[in-house]
Amino acid sequence: MTQSEEYTDATPPVGRPSQRVRRGPGQRASVFRWVAGALTVALPLLTGCIVGQPRGEGRVLHLRESTTRAGYYLYLPQDYRGSDPSNPPEEPSDPAALSAAAAGNGSAPSAARKGDTARPLVMTFHGMKPFDTAGAQIREWQQEADRYGFVVCAPSLRVPATTSPVPLDRVTAALRRDEAAILAIMDELGRTTDVDMNSVLATSWSYGGYVAHYMVNRHPERFSCLAVKQSNFNADILDDANVPRYRDMPVAVFYTENDFAICRRESQQAGNWYAQRGFDVTFARFAYRGHERTPGPAGTFFARWCGAVAKSPPWEVAFLQVLEPTPLGAAPASSTVLPRLRGAADSALARQGAVPAADAYGATLAAAGDGPLIRIRLSRTIDVAPVLLTYQVSIDPSVAESASVLWMIDAEPVSNGVSGQKVLTAPGDHVVSVLVTDRDGAEYRASEVVTVLERLQEGG
Repeated sequence: MTQSEEYTDATPPVGRPSQRVRRGPGQRASVFRWVAGALTVALPLLTGCIVGQPRGEGRVLHLRESTTRAGYYLYLPQDYRGSDPSNPPEEPSDPAALSAAAAGNGSAPSAARKGDTARPLVMTFHGMKPFDTAGAQIREWQQEADRYGFVVCAPSLRVPATTSPVPLDRVTAALRRDEAAILAIMDELGRTTDVDMNSVLATSWSYGGYVAHYMVNRHPERFSCLAVKQSNFNADILDDANVPRYRDMPVAVFYTENDFAICRRESQQAGNWYAQRGFDVTFARFAYRGHERTPGPAGTFFARWCGAVAKSPPWEVAFLQVLEPTPLGAAPASSTVLPRLRGAADSALARQGAVPAADAYGATLAAAGDGPLIRIRLSRTIDVAPVLLTYQVSIDPSVAESASVLWMIDAEPVSNGVSGQKVLTAPGDHVVSVLVTDRDGAEYRASEVVTVLERLQEGG
């Protein structure tokens, strides 16, 4: 019987000519098994690596930092009219001029010297190569950049590689090189681009979380906000001594119900680490999603803190369903883990004289003095009009008996009882508040902001 043969071109060793490699059926079966095994491992990763967000209308630049030669992608939003970083001005050679240019945050020029054109800056750190790259990150963030006017920078990193330890439990040489490159890139952006170096978000996806948490912990003066999504975390590479330097920084940890186990676990660890140390933490888990790219929540979170106004509705956030956050059980009992957002949410609450204890994505906790907690549960906190809103309050058993409940929306009474429904049609922020009064007359209040988005007309 004649044995069948298959020939493939093999890559020859250096210095040797190419040759034909003969493989029999047994060898081919081994190859097929190897390929099948590799696909079994890779397909779940590749599914989450697809960039599903549409491209923006701005400019994408691929640049190299002048001293470290580190590569990075830069996205300038659609309405960016500032200086051109691809054709930067000559750097001053006079020492006094160099010193003046380094004034402000780190070695970058201060925002005040740039005038009103300075844009908030997003520094986004990519996941493990080849499943994620700086180029993929810059594509992922384009819609958010156009929506809020952000400049987005995605450095090409060394440490998120398949050869790096998982988890990253020590400061490696690759992490040190990335640290130096990131700082140099930020310095260069401060010189060449109209960015506000006092309004900088550190964000990440997947393995890039190690870098985001590390950079903010080691250089808190260079960042103003931290919002990670589906990201890794390890406290072993963080320095507790630096915590007092940035305890007032807003922090958000977002992950998904069906994310990889290590990302779910380490996201929980990140929330606990920050809550234990007194940070004001936004912590949300999105239903049904897996290891997917979701820049919308991080973009919205940063926009609220830096005061950026949305030029288009944040559709991605509107269609994310939030599960009740996993309790941050390691947090001290006195710690308020759910956030108090500045910006649009607080403005709406202030207008109504409500208690600013709102979480942008989940439930709300509030208490009067040292009394028991009450909890608001809402079906949605952001959606497209008309919104059928279901609301419910959980009351501590010690005061639930004989307690009266009054619900108000935008300071107008709407119902009594522990739960109810209301259709919201007017676009904008609506304050949902509840007043619980126990039989002794003690009052307990909690408030939440619901954002109603205007429905766009088809074909228009």
